[in-house]
Amino acid sequence: MFSGTAEVEIKAEGYESQRRVLRASDPTRSIHVELKPLPGLVHFTISCPGQWVVRVHGKQWDSVAEFSTELEPGRHKVEVRGNAIHPFETEIEVEGRGQEQDVFLAPDPYRAFAVLETLPPDATIEINGTKARPLEGRNVL
Repeated sequence: MFSGTAEVEIKAEGYESQRRVLRASDPTRSIHVELKPLPGLVHFTISCPGQWVVRVHGKQWDSVAEFSTELEPGRHKVEVRGNAIHPFETEIEVEGRGQEQDVFLAPDPYRAFAVLETLPPDATIEINGTKARPLEGRNVL
């Protein structure tokens, strides 16, 4: 019970608080308040070769192995595109309410098969610093 006006604050952990002013002179002193959940903090770790781009709701991160961003609660589409990986899409469920969660993304790399013939035939072959090993008269990684 109050007279004049009263400022009311409604709050719950993990939700945005709200303030309302109630006036004793208002004919209806009943209000419905629905608190909005806070976003969640999502920590992304990406494991893939080459250059890539991660996209979540129009935001973009370029070739960063780890990053964090706030996302609203609910489902979110995550895309990874790159020059050395197959296109990758997944959906994540964000808890929100100020919670932190980890997401690990590991898109499949493109695999290449190359035939390298050398003169002399016993030449050493290295690809990206890795020495190929002989196999049935061929060098393989």
